[in-house]
Amino acid sequence: MFFILGLTAVITKLPFNAAASTDVLVAVGATALLFVFMFVFRKHKLTRLEGGVFLAVYLGYIAYLVNRG
Repeated sequence: MFFILGLTAVITKLPFNAAASTDVLVAVGATALLFVFMFVFRKHKLTRLEGGVFLAVYLGYIAYLVNRG
């Protein structure tokens, strides 16, 4: 899929929504946080506290999206 999108971008300009970059950054940040929780602290286990952190981040992101409109 990315190859096709890249090839299309070479041929013609593609529109880019700036709001989508925020979504990508949140997804990358959540992935990095999951990596830290899974491989740095307790190996391959999420505790309730870490799950609570993910839930708080998710709720904060949803609140941000609602306020953004």
